[in-house]
Amino acid sequence: MSPNIFSPQRPRPRRVTLPMHQGGSALIIGIFVITVMFLLASALINIVEDADTGLTQEVWGTRGISRGE
Repeated sequence: MSPNIFSPQRPRPRRVTLPMHQGGSALIIGIFVITVMFLLASALINIVEDADTGLTQEVWGTRGISRGE
C-alpha cells in the first residue's frame, strides 16, 4: 500500500532524549568560567598596581631632582 500524500494526518514529532551523563557538565563549565574570570581580574589588578607604583616612583624622582638643584 502506498502512502496517501493528500491525507490530513501528520507524522508525530519524535521525542528528543538527552543522555543521563550530561547533567553535571554545566557545573564544570561554570566553575571553569569563574576560575578564568578570577585569574583575569587578578592579572588586571597586578597590572594596575604596577603602573601606579611606577608613577609614584617617577613623581618621587622628579621631586628629588628638583630639590637637588
